[in-house]
Amino acid sequence: MFESHELADLTARLGVPHLEQLTHARGEAARVLVYWGCGCTAIGAGSGAASSAVRWSRCDHHAAAEKALA
Repeated sequence: MFESHELADLTARLGVPHLEQLTHARGEAARVLVYWGCGCTAIGAGSGAASSAVRWSRCDHHAAAEKALA
């Protein structure tokens, strides 16, 4: 499940990412891929701004925690 979030908000929520990778596909704009050790991932425009909007995919643990809060 993907939802749009701000990368700065996700970093505040999940901590420092385990890995950040900037990718360049031929003919496409650069994209940033972000991975946390828990299994959550984010992908978005590679603008370099920490507050850029990204699509977030939750790991099972964070999906269950959010469902319990709802």
